[in-house]
Amino acid sequence: MRNGVIAGSIAAVVVVLVSLPLRSPADNVFNSATVGLASLLVGIAAGLLWDKLADSQRRLLYHAGALALGLTAVVVIAAVGETWLNRSVSFIVPLAVIAFVLSGVLAPVLGGLRIASKNWAAPAVLVIAAVIGIGLVGQGDGESGDLSLPEKVGSGTVGDGLHFLVTDGSEITFTVGEKLSRLPLPSDAVVRTEALSGQLNLDDGPSQVSVDLLTLSSDQDFRDGYIRTRMFANSPVAVFTVEDLGDLPPEFFSGETFNRQVSGSLNVNGRDFPLTFDLEIRNDGDMLNILARTVFTWDQFGIRVPNIRNIVSVEDEVSVQLLLVAEPR
Repeated sequence: MRNGVIAGSIAAVVVVLVSLPLRSPADNVFNSATVGLASLLVGIAAGLLWDKLADSQRRLLYHAGALALGLTAVVVIAAVGETWLNRSVSFIVPLAVIAFVLSGVLAPVLGGLRIASKNWAAPAVLVIAAVIGIGLVGQGDGESGDLSLPEKVGSGTVGDGLHFLVTDGSEITFTVGEKLSRLPLPSDAVVRTEALSGQLNLDDGPSQVSVDLLTLSSDQDFRDGYIRTRMFANSPVAVFTVEDLGDLPPEFFSGETFNRQVSGSLNVNGRDFPLTFDLEIRNDGDMLNILARTVFTWDQFGIRVPNIRNIVSVEDEVSVQLLLVAEPR
């Protein structure tokens, strides 16, 4: 078993590092800690199997065959999981191949190395693997809903136009904590769309921004399908209206960024609800850039907290970031 622990720990370190740039199907289930633990278990199994086959004349053949069957089972499970969680195959299979191959090779090889027989060897590499696996949880390619104002290019002349149309480059993101089944660790689910339209009037007239809710997408098909068929199937457009954006400060005409809070009305699912945004605004002359942020709870809009397939549940608080890029009209 000692050789299995060492083999599994070495495999765990390699698998954890390889997993970082890969897109995880669900960060709260498939992360550096869990893939490291799985690799360790594969190594222990490989070591125990190698010891058990000590008296067999076909020891190497049986050992390799058993590990190949184990790897095949993991591939089949990943393929089945792909029907529910996108990227199950592309994430699980390459990591499983590394774990099984490394463990299968190292477990026999370590038996002939004197250093592997030292009492401190197995605990030492196990601690290293645990520190790396746990320490890197949350690192990697996790999707973010954070938006920012586009970088200012040049120092163009700021005009005196007060009427703008929302154009390409606009985007909205919704970020909410999500849990699979009864697992204690949530991860952030991010849905986004660039299908925004509207007009901004800065001279006492109302401003409106519309969002096509049926174009909201994330990194999982099951989540997107729930949004389109269960949440907004009968009301595909949300409209936020502000009656008056207030007086414009000198920074608007000098092209500097300034902050403001606006309150308006959000029409969603046929009903109007009050909503307040914190804004960062910069007028670049040829474009008006606005970054808006707010937080809401589902009950504010009369929406039941989503529970997908009775397996995926989400938290009550939703973070919204809205980037508006608008051109003068």
